[in-house]
Amino acid sequence: MKKTKQFTYVRGNERWIMSITPKGLVTVVCNGEQREYDIVEPIINVWQENEYVYIHVGFDNVYQFKFEENFFLVGDIYKEGEFVDSFASHVFGEDL
Repeated sequence: MKKTKQFTYVRGNERWIMSITPKGLVTVVCNGEQREYDIVEPIINVWQENEYVYIHVGFDNVYQFKFEENFFLVGDIYKEGEFVDSFASHVFGEDL
């Protein structure tokens, strides 16, 4: 991946904005809050399908973000199509 990619997802009063840099810095903004996540593996490709954003890092390894209802974000890791672990779980705006 050579350029920063930006994704937007809107559902009702929820507006999600995610940017992903070539170096793996993922910034998520929603409900007046911003959070950052680091993807340390080299990124091959990123894409969005509805409320999901996928980060392909090699072989069949993928980081998946999902914009859930009520400002809830989930991040999971899949290796060769199998769930491995969660790395993100946060309700945006809850602590503001």
